[in-house]
Amino acid sequence: MLHAVSISTPLATGLQAIWYPSQGLTSLPKFGGRALGSRVLSSINLPSAEAGFSGSPAQQQSPTVGMAIRGYIQVPVTGVYTFALTSRDGSRLTIDDQRIVDNDGLHPTRLRSGSVWLERGLHRIECDYFCSTPGPVLSLRVRGVGMGDILPTGTMFYHIPTDAPAAFSTAR
Repeated sequence: MLHAVSISTPLATGLQAIWYPSQGLTSLPKFGGRALGSRVLSSINLPSAEAGFSGSPAQQQSPTVGMAIRGYIQVPVTGVYTFALTSRDGSRLTIDDQRIVDNDGLHPTRLRSGSVWLERGLHRIECDYFCSTPGPVLSLRVRGVGMGDILPTGTMFYHIPTDAPAAFSTAR
């Protein structure tokens, strides 16, 4: 069971997404260095107008996309949750530093899923993604206790605003 975290700083809704150049990649890297741009997303779902990559100055610099998406997911009830990640090329999903889905490498659009027992509350969520050709595809669906297969949005995702100090502790 992964235990919820306790956050001692105010949170804002959404997830922080940072875009990186990805031309020439054949497997999912550890993103860092010079970013092309960033914004807050309400869900992990590309392509979408909200994602803000298509037609942006970032896309003009690199027609392919590499992203690091970070934040927290609010789990409403303790139990087993299944995370289904659909992507073209590489994607990886971790919850509280535990790898749940690994869809690394060059491939056509495909779905991979993984399940984990989560305690009610907030959990760190990270999704890394790259697409080697124009036209990114990335979508996260969740199925859990008392909920059907959903595209989580709104009050399920949170992030620490960039002007807030990062602070958390593990609640047991």
